[in-house]
This record gives sequence, C-alpha cells and structure tokens, in this order.
Amino acid sequence: MKHFRLFFMLLIISHIGNKSFCQEYDWEYTIEHVFSDSVSPNLMHSMIELESNDIIISSAWCIIDSSGQASNSSFPSIMKFSPDGVLLNEKRWSKPGYRSDDQYLIETEDNKIIVMGTYNPDRNKTSPNYIPDINDAFLYFYKLDSDFNMVDSIEYRTTLDTTICESCTSLDYIANANHYMAKIRLTSCFEEDGQIVGSFVKNQTRTDQFEPGPIDSLFLFKMDYNGTITESNEIHLGEYAVNVFCFSDLMIGNDSYYVHYDLACESRTESDNKSDWSQIAVLLDKNFQYVKTCKVPTAFQPGHWGFPRWYDYTMVKRSPWGTTYLSSNVDYLNSQDEHRFSASLIEIEDDKGTLNVLNRIESNSDDYDFPSLWSPVDFSEGYVYWAYTRNRGMFHEYESWITIDVLDRNMNIIKELYYEKQDNTNMELLSYIKTGDNGLLLIIRKTWIYDSEKNYHTLVKIPAEAFLGIDEAHKYGLHSAIAYPNPGNNILNIKTALQNAKAEVYDIQGKLVYRQDITENITTITTDEWNSGMYFWKVYSNGKEVETGKWMKQ
Repeated sequence: MKHFRLFFMLLIISHIGNKSFCQEYDWEYTIEHVFSDSVSPNLMHSMIELESNDIIISSAWCIIDSSGQASNSSFPSIMKFSPDGVLLNEKRWSKPGYRSDDQYLIETEDNKIIVMGTYNPDRNKTSPNYIPDINDAFLYFYKLDSDFNMVDSIEYRTTLDTTICESCTSLDYIANANHYMAKIRLTSCFEEDGQIVGSFVKNQTRTDQFEPGPIDSLFLFKMDYNGTITESNEIHLGEYAVNVFCFSDLMIGNDSYYVHYDLACESRTESDNKSDWSQIAVLLDKNFQYVKTCKVPTAFQPGHWGFPRWYDYTMVKRSPWGTTYLSSNVDYLNSQDEHRFSASLIEIEDDKGTLNVLNRIESNSDDYDFPSLWSPVDFSEGYVYWAYTRNRGMFHEYESWITIDVLDRNMNIIKELYYEKQDNTNMELLSYIKTGDNGLLLIIRKTWIYDSEKNYHTLVKIPAEAFLGIDEAHKYGLHSAIAYPNPGNNILNIKTALQNAKAEVYDIQGKLVYRQDITENITTITTDEWNSGMYFWKVYSNGKEVETGKWMKQ
C-alpha cells in the first residue's frame, strides 16, 4: 500500500560482484566498474548490522546520460550480505523525473527494515530521467520485510524554489545542475524513546559551482515505526548556514537537547579565502523549539599551514558515555595559497547548553587526508575506532592508505594499522562499522591511478584477530608502519604508532644511509642530498624488525 502525504511545513558499468577469501583479509566482496553499460551496479555507501548479524548496505545505482558519461542521477538501493560475505539479496527503486541522495537504515524490533531518504528533481537535462517543470521534493519512508518485500511506502512532499541560477552557463548547467539547484537532504535519522527522530535541510539554489547554497530551513520531525509523523517543526538557520559539504549524521539527541551541527560563514568578502568559515551547533529543546546557536570552539592550532579555512564532510555520532564525536575534513591554507587537507576528530560535551571540546586528534600531515564519507566513528568495549584515508590526493592521483586508529577515551592512539593494496590504485574510505564479533567492516572505493574510468567498490571484513598484535595484523594484510610519498623527491615520511621503535633506510647496495629513533607518530626524513633510485626502509620495535618496504626517490 502506498500513501502520498503533503508535508505541510514544509556509471555505467559492467557488474562483476565477487567474494574472495585470502590471507590478506577475512573476506571481501568487490564490484568492478567499467564504462560500458547503460546502468550501474549498486554503489555501496553506508551500512548497519542486523540482529541476525547479516549486513545491510545502503547503496545507489545510476544511469548513463546521452553524452556517454556518468549521469549525476542516482537512485536508492540496498544490499544484504551474510556475516561471511555472501550477497543474499538486492533491491532497487526509482522515481521518474527524480534522483535521490543518501539513505538511512533502521532495523525494528520485529526485524523489519526501514529505509529513509529524499527524492529531488533530476536537473540534468541530458539524463534520460529528466522531466521538465518539476518543482517539488519528497521525503520517503519504506518499510521492508527480511526478504526486501515492501510492507509500506509513504512519501511526504515539499515545494522547492526552482529558479535557474543565472551565473551557470548552459554547459555548466548540464554538467552540474543537480549540484547547483535547490534540493532537500535528509541529514539525520536515529531512534530515541521508541520513535524515529530525523531532520532534513532545504538548500537554496547555488550561484556557481564553488559557491555554497545557503540553507533555507531546517526541518525536524518525530515519526513512529509506521511512518506517521507525530511531531515536527521548521527552523530558519539564517543566510550563512550552508551545509554544502555536510552529507549526513548532522544531529544528535542528548538528555536535554537536540543538537544540529553545520557549517557557517559569518562574513564573506570578495576573496573566498578570507571568509570567516566555522562549525556551528544549533541547540533545540526536546520539542524542537529553537534555543540558541553556538560556534564550535576552535580546536586546531595554526602551524606553518596557517589557520583552518574550511570544514568539509562534517558528521557527528553520540558515544556510549554521553559525549558527541565530530568528524570533519579541515582545509588549511598557507600564505602561498597552498592547501592541506587533514582528517580530524573532536570530542564535545554538548548537553549543558554550551559546547566544550574535551579531546581532539588530527591526521597531521602535509597531504590530502580525508575522513570516511559516511561514518564518523564507532565504539566497542570502551575504545574509539576512527578510520580515514591517508594521502588520497585532490584528484585521486596517489597510491593511498586506509588508516585505522584504536583510541582510548583520551584519544591516545592504542593501536594504528594501515590497509593498502600496492597495486596502483587510489583508495578512499566510504564507510566502516564495528561488527558483533568485534571485527571491522569497511567500504572502500578504489580507482586505478592510470585509468580513472576503471574503479571498484569493495566491502572488506577485517577480523578481531588482526588487532591483537603485529604478526596477526600481517596475517590479514595490515601494516603497523608506512612510508610515503612513494615515489618521492626530497622528503620521506615514515608513519607509525609503535613504541620503543627506530627507523633505518638502506640504499640499493645495502649501505645504511639513515637511522633514527622514532619519537613521533610521523618521522620526516630530508632526502635532498640522496641520489635518485631505489631505497629500502625498515622499522624496528623492541629490537625486532616489524616492517620493511621499498621507496623510490625520483
């Protein structure tokens, strides 16, 4: 049965999915993408573990546009995997004339699966899905049984401002229309006191490709498990709340407040580099009434890269001990207009009407590091699990690593492991969760550096055993030290969290050219006087060689 209710407030691709077992991981499932077909396989995003220990993946699929390129017109889908990596089921949806964004997944007490997301008009005029003169958007609620049969489907409609952005040329409009135009986006969805609590934002039309579209309103709702909205409100966030690179998981609930985190610009000048960007928190009482807006205290100290300029990919998650963890990507800009992107995680106390930063950690490199796009952090047995992509590059042009940190409550690194493939692929972490067997499940997008049209989405299961020690980590293809950039020029970085450790570097003849005790998480070695060629690096811990690798100086 399908209902329509007016919400009054308001690629490409050949699919090769295969599971493999190997000493390098517990199991993995890979979908390969090659530009050829008219539709894509499911592209994995985020996930939840069910009571049965099966895994549900929130995913998307898309169609090719008339130019033969990937259409920016995606549609919702979900996938179910068994605990040992067997694909059990898939389900896809589409709505003529509309495209979808991120989805949220909830398992009910009677083991039904709730899928929630939004539909916005497909603005790409070259898309086979394009239908003119559509000016509304929908919040959808799907309830499925364990076999993905539809139990109920409800859509709430709201009207959009469909004004064409005047500064977009016809070509820009065709290529980026779904980014430019007004839309709604579901920004949170979680369970509290037997109800679903959620929020979505309505973005205004953007003026150009790099100008964020201000938020028109923040909509908040409570909903029962049949999809009926029981309470709602609309909050106007003001001209400078932008939300453009804040994807999902932006609101938490504590005993006193709901807190919506976002990105804001307090002032804008002609030069975007001089804008005053900051992270904000909008405090609401438990009836969705506005209380106040707080600026997140600056948690980052300026170094040779200057002050933080921009915060991307903000997400939050409530910890079992009653604090909020905020994950984001921090863009630093120095006086030479050079950028450095750093993954960051801060712990915030936000239940007393003010914001207090308790702890913070940052990837601290001169590279392009990025947090997970759909998972801020996870928790298990009192520890914090934080993972991010290291050395991704602005355009996915480098070999990269997935860094996995196990942190204590004070954000001290207890263990740091690195996942890498060494096969000329650039990796980007999309999502991760701790599983019931205390393993770690990751969704990774891989792009072949020498052919950007060849890429993969891979689901990787790392067992709990891999976190016990160095030998166990090696057994499952993980490392406790890495060297980068590789190849490099005048700098070699060796990153490790090992204690009582030292690093050594040898030339191709086996001559020792460098030795140093490791006292920091990153050891930077100046190599400008070294000859070009191949070198071998080694890391020792407690007198035992634990990691080794090759490094090429250009």
